[in-house]
Amino acid sequence: MGMGQYMGKLHAKLNVPAATLCKGLCSDSQFRNYEAGQRELDVFVENRLFERAGCSTDTMQFMMKLETYSCWKDRMEILYEIMRNHFDKARESLREFEENYRTEPLQLQYVLRMRSFIAILEGEKNSIIADLIEKALRCTVPNYEDGTYRFLFLAPQEVDMLLDWLYYSNEQNDEALWDVVMYIQNGCFDTVQKGYIYPKAVIRYCNAVENSNPIEQWSDEFLIKVYKLVTEALECVTEKKCLSGMKEILSLRTKILRRLQHVVTGYSEQLFENEKWERSILQLFSYIEVTNILEINYRLYMIRNVNCICDVLADCMARMNIGNAQMAEAIDVDIRTIRNITKRSGRRHNPQVETARKMLSHMKLPHVYIRQAFWIQSPEEKRLMNELINSEIHGSEEVSLKILRELEERFDADMWYNLREVRWHRLWLMYYRKELSQTEYLAEVRSIIEECFSLQHIYENGVNYLSYAEIQYLSSYMQGLDLECEEMMRLIKVFEDFCNEKIETFQEMNYYPALHLLMKNVQSFYKRKGDYKKAIEICKMMMELAKQTQDIYGVEAFLVAKWECEFMETRTADIEMLSWLEAVAEMIRDYKGMSRIQKDVEKFKNINHECPQAE
Repeated sequence: MGMGQYMGKLHAKLNVPAATLCKGLCSDSQFRNYEAGQRELDVFVENRLFERAGCSTDTMQFMMKLETYSCWKDRMEILYEIMRNHFDKARESLREFEENYRTEPLQLQYVLRMRSFIAILEGEKNSIIADLIEKALRCTVPNYEDGTYRFLFLAPQEVDMLLDWLYYSNEQNDEALWDVVMYIQNGCFDTVQKGYIYPKAVIRYCNAVENSNPIEQWSDEFLIKVYKLVTEALECVTEKKCLSGMKEILSLRTKILRRLQHVVTGYSEQLFENEKWERSILQLFSYIEVTNILEINYRLYMIRNVNCICDVLADCMARMNIGNAQMAEAIDVDIRTIRNITKRSGRRHNPQVETARKMLSHMKLPHVYIRQAFWIQSPEEKRLMNELINSEIHGSEEVSLKILRELEERFDADMWYNLREVRWHRLWLMYYRKELSQTEYLAEVRSIIEECFSLQHIYENGVNYLSYAEIQYLSSYMQGLDLECEEMMRLIKVFEDFCNEKIETFQEMNYYPALHLLMKNVQSFYKRKGDYKKAIEICKMMMELAKQTQDIYGVEAFLVAKWECEFMETRTADIEMLSWLEAVAEMIRDYKGMSRIQKDVEKFKNINHECPQAE
């Protein structure tokens, strides 16, 4: 199934006119032809359409054509410059980018949005910031100011811009901000998308109300109404495990609970818990040197997991020692076609979709341009997926297996990657429950991996073009291996080579989810080997990367791992850190992390009891 046909399925589920989804992006006829599989759309337009249809693109994998990949690289470099506070360089890059793409609405929107980020970070006047955001929003949502956006399907990026425009154009614009809060609540956003925008909407709304009417003057009825909003926003932040908005939501909730505990029974316990969480977040922010990151959510404006299709084909052919003539003969095309696709300098040509498919198939590589672990097609499937994630986090294996059986019955037979993912989840649970031996587990996971890539190919060529799902399978395979076996050593080298390459070429933000997963395994390997210095270096690197991507789970997990390595190496440690880290883990519902921290506390107490001089 192509991406257009998948969009057609999503569109049919929404049951709305085409213009509701594609307005400001492409014409109705272009959209209908795309759904019918009769044309391709610009990848940036395609990405925005999926976001509008309520399908987060965070886990999608893109193989872009040459010119599209060049545009994407320019966008990422600009974003990096802004994140590193290189504003003069970013301004110059934006000027050049605008000259190259001024006729494309989505690219012009990106330019204006990045300029608004710079203005916010440099403390410009609200009117200047609002003007930039207004111009950006008009690129894809022309009539947003008259409220007609409520009848459209906006992407999270567009809602984020709308929130900022309302805030910076009038800090007391509480009625309009309330409309946006309701729009998000009633919209078709998936869990990931809602986690990006709902907390910010609630914070913006509450701040606007407080600017015109201090919280001390809020009625009890209004306090309870806002408390429900803020608690739901906290749910979104903790489920998404995102640093952005965390501090502000907890602070606001504390203020509301302090008012409510005097008028409504039952709020004192929640206040105590919330104050504990707020203190722990402030300590975490202080430790990793984070201030206020509500204003800008960089992750919303990234397209991740991107490669150039020509580079993919050229690299894979080189690694497999397949020459141009050999490939041309194998897929029955002129050698000049292959040469123009794979050459490293001079004018390169994009492959036709069918040519790329044949080349990838000949090399036994997946031949779809965009993939993700699960393709979710209905609200019921979304609900089941959320329940599966929660059951796995809470450690309820029986519930997880029941949900997996139900998902397997619901998924279309032609969605083989869905069924493959279900198989993998079931295998992991069965191994965890000791229903499979180590040998049986490794054989089954290996068969899943080798449906797309042979392990021998991975050992020789790395994991560059594996999807996140396949990297997940590979990581779970590694966890079943013995520490000193040859396969373990080969996988560690593959993982390290991949991570080092992405960091050295400044692609760490693009590949963060994969890097987090792989380096967690690599760090654990070195810790088990007793090489604590190496393990600590990895923890520090990944904590910084997690901070940049606003991933609170990554920060917490690698900080705990760093604490453990330092403790095992020196038998001394900061026990207070574990106290607030446990509160952080509790708040984001990292129950496995909580259990791990509690075991670390016991180890510390035992060592401290044996060696009173230890700090």
